Amino acid sequence: MCPTDPLFSPAHLQGTSPSMSAEHRVLSLNSPEFKIGRSKEVDLCLMDVNISRLQCIISWCQDSQQWSVTDHSSNGVWAGGLRTAKGVPTLLNQGDIIVLSDLKQLYSWRFGMGKVDPEEIDDQEEPMTKKRRVPVVEEVSGDGKRNNEVMSQHKVTGEVRMLKEKHILENAVKVGQQKQEALMGERDILLAKLEDICKKQSKKESEAREKMEKEMEGKEEREEKMKQLEEVMKIERELQDQELKRLIEEMDLKVKCEEQKRLKEIEARDHLVAKLSAEKHVLENQLEKERDAMENELKVLQKQLEEENSSMKKKENEWNKRLSSISSEMEEKVSKERENMEAAVLKEKQEKERMAQEVEEQIQKRETEVKHQEDLLSNERSKHAFQLKLMEEEREQREIEMNRRIEELKKRKEEQRQLEEEMSKTIKEMERKREEMAKEIEAARLSKGVTEEESLARAARITNLEQEKDVVIRELSGVRGKEEEKADVLTKLEETLEKQYQCPTCLELLISPVALNCGHTYCWLCLA
Repeated sequence: MCPTDPLFSPAHLQGTSPSMSAEHRVLSLNSPEFKIGRSKEVDLCLMDVNISRLQCIISWCQDSQQWSVTDHSSNGVWAGGLRTAKGVPTLLNQGDIIVLSDLKQLYSWRFGMGKVDPEEIDDQEEPMTKKRRVPVVEEVSGDGKRNNEVMSQHKVTGEVRMLKEKHILENAVKVGQQKQEALMGERDILLAKLEDICKKQSKKESEAREKMEKEMEGKEEREEKMKQLEEVMKIERELQDQELKRLIEEMDLKVKCEEQKRLKEIEARDHLVAKLSAEKHVLENQLEKERDAMENELKVLQKQLEEENSSMKKKENEWNKRLSSISSEMEEKVSKERENMEAAVLKEKQEKERMAQEVEEQIQKRETEVKHQEDLLSNERSKHAFQLKLMEEEREQREIEMNRRIEELKKRKEEQRQLEEEMSKTIKEMERKREEMAKEIEAARLSKGVTEEESLARAARITNLEQEKDVVIRELSGVRGKEEEKADVLTKLEETLEKQYQCPTCLELLISPVALNCGHTYCWLCLA
């Protein structure tokens, strides 16, 4: 990893995809090291499963005096179209595209030097065709004020764009000057360090010389050792001078390179300013041409409008004539329809009056019938009041009583059926006897030896039998009529009980009935 330097050139990352979030569109590199990953401890936290906890580190390299990117992820980092090696710093150049985990639509930035404003970035990213597009005039005015306003507005937008680009160039020049000043400061710091080293070395040499002189006093080898020490010190001094020259030459080279870069930037700025001025001149000429063309178009449109107005007036007169004729015809039709409607209304009114009279008569009849039925019902209620109370108190007993009555009815029906069978048997027996008597009479008539007395006795016997038969038939019909009357009474009683003493809510016999003002009766529990 490249060593970082507190003296660095700021840079920025500009998003290249329109689908990126607004927070990640512009990233400013204001420190020598910028970390990107999924962890909360990094500078840019991206909450995505495709991003590692530490995806990459963008740092300033002191050796190359340039920004670099180092991959620390499992999905990779792309710089300038190539995938970077993991753990190895890759130098970044102006305009290189940095992509994380091969997600170009979400995490893709363009590297650039210098500090920038996000608004300036947005303006700079706007395409030239969009900037130079002349707004279409939708409304046409006779005096051309709208056209002048559009032209002036277009001119102002062009001037604003030029000022913004000029401001960007000035910022770039300021950055270059800051870099040069930083290099000069670094050179001064290095020279001061070298002077301090030389002073310390000379001080050490003098101390060593003094020490050696004290040690070598009174000895013959003093001069030889002094010469050797001077030669060693001379060699060290030469090496220090060479190192100092090398450092000075490196600093001079850096300063020259920065000056050349600054000169190139200034030339590029001058070239861009000249280009912008030329574009401005071209745009002004284009605007003048467009203005002339729009004025000519306005004139043509005014002529067309006048012609259309004249044709519209003619059409309007024709339509007025047609409308007057159609309105007269419609008035005649409406008057006729009105007369027909009035006649129909009169007929309908008479019919309604007749129907109203009939309805009133029917209502009166119905009211009288209802009153009569209410009287009957009140009488029936008064008759069955005691039974209703008994039913309210003892519901189970009433059900048992009903079941008992039903069983009695069934027994009576069974007895009636048996009686009918017996009566039918007796009738058959009497018919059989009658047939026998008839046969006997016929046989007696045929026989010659029959006397008149016997014939009279037989005739009396036949009449008696017929009378007995008629009596039996009458009794049978009377029994049938009584049973039918009893059955009708029971069915009517059952129906009235179900109708009068049944709760309309629970559909059971009334328990503790409560009568309302409207005349309906409900169970006390159903109302509660």
